[in-house]
Amino acid sequence: DSDKPSKDLHPNMKDNYFNMGIQFAAIQGIDLSLVYKYDKIDNPASATQVAKYQELGVFSQVKF
Repeated sequence: DSDKPSKDLHPNMKDNYFNMGIQFAAIQGIDLSLVYKYDKIDNPASATQVAKYQELGVFSQVKF
């Protein structure tokens, strides 16, 4: 996805990001997923703001 979060306050800032993941049923009633997130901000509002980051996570869902 691509976004321009602040057209009025900081019109040159652009945010590009995507998520992807794999989900599977570990055992009956429990689902697990492995998720990757990438986010890059062009022309951030401040110099201290992180301009690019990546995340990897494991999530679970318990059905009862």
